[in-house]
Amino acid sequence: EEAALRDALQDAVNMSMKAVRKKGEEEKVRMLTAVTAAGARVTAEAEAEAAKLTAVAKAQAKATRASAVEFTAGAKASAAKLMAEAEAKAKATGAAAAKVTAEAAKMKRV
Repeated sequence: EEAALRDALQDAVNMSMKAVRKKGEEEKVRMLTAVTAAGARVTAEAEAEAAKLTAVAKAQAKATRASAVEFTAGAKASAAKLMAEAEAKAKATGAAAAKVTAEAAKMKRV
């Protein structure tokens, strides 16, 4: 009778330990599932943020290119205007020099 009681008690302990192990395994599975879901959520958020930042960077690069093209066009126009002004001044200076030279030649003849 004592042996039967001891065996019954041992069986109860074994079943209890088995239940604890099973509950522990279920808890591990639940935690792993939660961690996996959280990781997937964080990854999705990071990918969405990266996509936003990429779009912003592309827009900024496009705007910078447009500004550079506009600036280059303005610089070319300014350079052309300055060249035209310099050529006009050079012609005027050349004409004035020719006039002075002609006047000096007349004075020498006189």
